[in-house]
Amino acid sequence: MRWRTDSYKLRFRIPSWGVKKYDVTEKVRKFYPDVKKAYLYVDYRHPIAYAYAGLRKPADRPLSLQIKDWEHGYMLGRMSKERRLGFMKVRVWYWVKFPARLETIPPLYAIHHTQHHTHAEKTVEKIIGKQNIEKIKNNLTLQILSGVIVGTTVYFITNKLLGGKNGK
Repeated sequence: MRWRTDSYKLRFRIPSWGVKKYDVTEKVRKFYPDVKKAYLYVDYRHPIAYAYAGLRKPADRPLSLQIKDWEHGYMLGRMSKERRLGFMKVRVWYWVKFPARLETIPPLYAIHHTQHHTHAEKTVEKIIGKQNIEKIKNNLTLQILSGVIVGTTVYFITNKLLGGKNGK
């Protein structure tokens, strides 16, 4: 897709909604189950860019891509414009990029942080073994062990890069 930023030339009929708030909780929960509430704020007053999509209405984009766009600060909307080709009128479709902000409760960075720790715990489980892990009942112990493994790895990498006695 070739994005153009000269949207004033296209003269879309931009909806006069201003900034609109959407409840997207159910959509976001499909990818982030820990989200309690999610709102999407879209600013329709100032389109960022547009791209030609064809003479037919483009299909919906996958939900995973939509959420990724929202996380990156924009939303893609499908808009059409009637054009004249000789004596015929043709409806032409475009993707229009609008500024957007995704607001979640709890914030997504907290959810990403939790997912990272879960991955670290699974790594510790692989190293130590499931039978030994079952003996360790305290979840805090797993987090401490994963921190020790990460810290030791960083220590040895740093030591090797700096040419310390362990790096030779």
